[in-house]
Amino acid sequence: MIKANWTNFLKRVANDDTPSKRRKFVRRENDVCVIEFNGKHYPIKDWSMGGALIETTDRSISVNDTVNFRIKFKLKDRVVDVEHTGRIARKTKTHIALEFDQLPGQTRTAFDTVVKESTGA
Repeated sequence: MIKANWTNFLKRVANDDTPSKRRKFVRRENDVCVIEFNGKHYPIKDWSMGGALIETTDRSISVNDTVNFRIKFKLKDRVVDVEHTGRIARKTKTHIALEFDQLPGQTRTAFDTVVKESTGA
C-alpha cells in the first residue's frame, strides 16, 4: 500500500522529460532560438512540440492570453521561422509557459526539420 502510494506520488511530481512519463513531448534546451510576439523578442529557455518556456519579466502578459508568435531557430546554415498560435498557460516572475495550439501539418514539419537538423539526424 505504501509503495503504491509512493509510486503514484512520484508520478505526479516527477519532472522527467521522457514522453512516457509526465510530459507528452521531450523538452529541447540546446537549440538557439527566440520567440517574437506583441512586437518584442524573448529568449526561449526550452521548448517542445507542445510549448515553450520563455524568459521574460513583462507584466503585460497574462495567463490565458492567446498569442500569435514566431519562433526563430538558428540552424547550422540558416534561420528557420515558425509562425503559430498558443495560450499562456503559466507565469512566474521570470518566465511564462506558452502552450501551443494543435500543430497543423506545415508547422509540425518545420519543427521536425529543426529537430532533425539540430541533432544531425
